[in-house]
Amino acid sequence: MSFVVSRGELAASFGADRLVTVPDERLNPRVVHPLSRRFLSEVGLPALPDFVYDPMDNLAEGLPSAVDTQNNLHTFDNLPETVDSWVRLGLFHHEPVFLDGTTGALWELLGVAQVNSRIDRFARCLQALHRHRRGYARWSPSRVREATTDRLMAEFAAVDPEATTRPECYWNGALADREWS
Repeated sequence: MSFVVSRGELAASFGADRLVTVPDERLNPRVVHPLSRRFLSEVGLPALPDFVYDPMDNLAEGLPSAVDTQNNLHTFDNLPETVDSWVRLGLFHHEPVFLDGTTGALWELLGVAQVNSRIDRFARCLQALHRHRRGYARWSPSRVREATTDRLMAEFAAVDPEATTRPECYWNGALADREWS
């Protein structure tokens, strides 16, 4: 299966020196999903200062298990049965984002919502956010932010309809009323 975004495309957007990969031999053994393992070891995720996504500091060392980093993990309702295979990828707007090592889906805990159905789709959404970031700048009028949100949601729906067509779509809330520089 191919990825929806390549390392070259991400490097063109973020800079090759800003992509962090996890060597396969260091990847947490809870990540058994083949596409996720391949994406993390071959393509990587962006690591930029002052960006809405902040990867784990130790991303290149293999990703910690969610059960080891999130003490209150099992107090949340409606968690998938595969929660024990989750690893923490980093923070999106200061909220933890987890990779389900079994299914490859990405999750957040606040609303127990699926962020994206696959890690490459998450990276593609991050690329779009980076490209449209000026639409969320502090000085942007609300009509510009709304238009940017509409464009992004349409792009996200094309990239990952499985995650974005759900009533509890994570991105609806994540993009609402945000200011990013």
